Amino acid sequence: MTEQRHDAAHRCDSAREFYKADEVAFITRYRLQMIGVAATILLGIVIAFLTLAPVSSEGVPGSDKLHHVLAFAALAFPIPFARPRLAIPVALGVIAYGGVIELIQPYFGRQAEWADFLADIFGAVLGAAAGMQTGRWFRAYWFAEKPNPDDAEG
Repeated sequence: MTEQRHDAAHRCDSAREFYKADEVAFITRYRLQMIGVAATILLGIVIAFLTLAPVSSEGVPGSDKLHHVLAFAALAFPIPFARPRLAIPVALGVIAYGGVIELIQPYFGRQAEWADFLADIFGAVLGAAAGMQTGRWFRAYWFAEKPNPDDAEG
């Protein structure tokens, strides 16, 4: 009878450890998703401010199109990093966001350009693809079970 209690207690401890590990993994994934959403919202606000604010005569040095590509790649990166399967919807949403910004720029004293919109599209696709691939690598590396050195044959 004592042996049965010991086995039941061991199974209970194993189940507790299993559920605790599963809970930690869920919290980690959830936290990563919330960070991705927060980063995307923050970047969206910064991009809206920078693209709708009046331009000074000097401007920012460098290529305007390169700035568009980098900004929209950064905007599209965080959510697909956290949830790789959302890469396509995020890319489409970021492209639509870029289109809306280009449409309303004339109302803020800026000039809308097709080339800017094409740079936004390229950046959104690039950022979403990079986020998806990096997120998959991150999961494979950090959430994979590490080999136990005691299990090695030898």
